Amino acid sequence: MNWPASAFRLTATLCFSAAFLLTTSCDDPNDIRVELPDPTSLTTDYSEFKAPVATILQDSLETLKADNFLVGRISDAALGTTTARSFLNLQVNMPADSLPAKFSGTVLDSTVMIMSFNQVYGSATQAVRFDVSALQQKLDDRSSYNANTSVPVGQVIGANLAGSLNRTRRQRQRIASTVTTDTATAVVTVQDRTVRLALSRPGQISGFVGSIFSALQAETFSQAQLDALWKGIAVAPTDNFTGTVVGFNRSNDLRVIFYFRGATATTPTKRRTYSIYFGSPPRGASEAATSINLNAPRYFTQITSDLSTAGPFARLTNGQAAVTSSEVGGITYVQEGVGFGTRLDIPAGLKALKDRKDIAINRAELIIPVKPFANALFPLPRRLYLYEANANNQVLKSLTNNFRTDRVILGDSIGGQGQRVEAQARLYDLGNNNNYYSVLITNYVQNYIYTQTDATRPATLILSPTLRTLPTLTLNRAVLDADNITLRVYYSKLR
Repeated sequence: MNWPASAFRLTATLCFSAAFLLTTSCDDPNDIRVELPDPTSLTTDYSEFKAPVATILQDSLETLKADNFLVGRISDAALGTTTARSFLNLQVNMPADSLPAKFSGTVLDSTVMIMSFNQVYGSATQAVRFDVSALQQKLDDRSSYNANTSVPVGQVIGANLAGSLNRTRRQRQRIASTVTTDTATAVVTVQDRTVRLALSRPGQISGFVGSIFSALQAETFSQAQLDALWKGIAVAPTDNFTGTVVGFNRSNDLRVIFYFRGATATTPTKRRTYSIYFGSPPRGASEAATSINLNAPRYFTQITSDLSTAGPFARLTNGQAAVTSSEVGGITYVQEGVGFGTRLDIPAGLKALKDRKDIAINRAELIIPVKPFANALFPLPRRLYLYEANANNQVLKSLTNNFRTDRVILGDSIGGQGQRVEAQARLYDLGNNNNYYSVLITNYVQNYIYTQTDATRPATLILSPTLRTLPTLTLNRAVLDADNITLRVYYSKLR
């Protein structure tokens, strides 16, 4: 039960519509159906608070070992050009008896880099064009890497390599997949969600690829030998390529395949393969299929934004800069990966509630409308999070079990261990391009008004689609209707 109204049983039910989200009129407080033991002892009401809103650009977003890595370049009139490059370590994971060294008369046919994907931003019909290079140094297990990190790149393995996003393949599937007794199958055409980059072709073997294949001729080939020859891979969009960013997902289809011909004493020469993995290679037989491969090689995505053509947003060159919503037609942005967030200044009226001795806070809800028809290029984030920040837009930290953690606002929900979990503004779709986010932060507002001291209160709040403790990486973006972001605080007046 919410403090300080512990003497009362207070339950509020709020019904939404698009018009209700944007209204600023004062409804009849008795319509929110607060159940009271004695209706003469108090009355109910609510206040709406709006605050100055601005777009900021956060930095140092975590991309190390995220659920995806991104490669490509995309531009839009609103926020300029975004470029994503990925850097990946390599891993020996195949059985030793599949090494080319186990066969006689081996000849390298071709080398192909395969990456499976589950996200495409921009055009999915044009072929992507990437450059593949070797890293000068392996990604270190003790170093930190994020979206702003740069690492030195060495020899180019393949330049301007083309890869298709709309490949198909034929495979056999069960006709009645939901009926266990019917095992009839048919050959169907399905989308092949992999990008294949040819690092070498028959008769066109580069010196670098040839040297790696030569090393595979040793029966003692090991991870240490691979690390000495090939430090890692950098994948970047070719300089003149734009229009698409691809999200590659962790799977077993992240590898460099050496196609070669070889024979054994009992088997004639035939085409064979040997793979070197990156991302998340196959798990061992003793590991559960759903477990995380803790030994997977490291990788991260570097994301850069060129805002020089983005009008007022061009001044977002550091985390302290901000573009107010009044400068850009009453809108503000949040975007994953790139780091755009929305700063919400604390409303003065909310601070004034702490001086009220005649009210009990029952419910506090933050309503965040999405600007209709303003975002055609990127999907909307599924949820948003709130952080406490200082006047320089830096997220405040707290000390928990000797670790400094972000001061993310906790919601009203209780987790499985009895602790409050992060407040999540969830996306609601009312149809006809009418969307909004909503989150209950009753407990936070109560603590802000009644418990927090002036010294510990934040200077501002930051609304972000990124929860830094979750290994997710996308470019999902929302254009928010800044003029109608509203905090509604419902309270009971004690008589």
